Amino acid sequence: MWNGLFFQRTTLCDQGLRVQLGHAYNRSCPTKLAANTNFRVIHSNGIHHVAIDQCRCHGVDLYKQLLRIGWWPATPLDPKSAATFEVLRHFHTLNLQGKITGYSFYQALEYQTDNTGLDPPPVCPFPPLLGISCADHEYRIV
Repeated sequence: MWNGLFFQRTTLCDQGLRVQLGHAYNRSCPTKLAANTNFRVIHSNGIHHVAIDQCRCHGVDLYKQLLRIGWWPATPLDPKSAATFEVLRHFHTLNLQGKITGYSFYQALEYQTDNTGLDPPPVCPFPPLLGISCADHEYRIV
């Protein structure tokens, strides 16, 4: 974002983006619940932080609402991060063809998000993508 002198790093969450789950595009839920204000989404163009609103109209669990929009949650119970189906397919292809590890792929996404090193992401001993990709692989087998 331009602050008058230079481009300042900002996140989608800081700009006020809220992802409404459970409803069509541009529709607001009358019974929405602010599920998480710092939700991490791992996508093929980087790692993003967004705020999500959970729909409570039909009593659908949060992880099911995430799956319906194409985000694979890191855990079914109170997820704090998710990977898009696109990044999972991308990792799966690179893993099969290039033998790239999950750690190396996640680290590349971190560098793609911010390669300056000025605002490093929090240290994560077990990046969420590793657990997500294992669960995705098991799901594909079944």
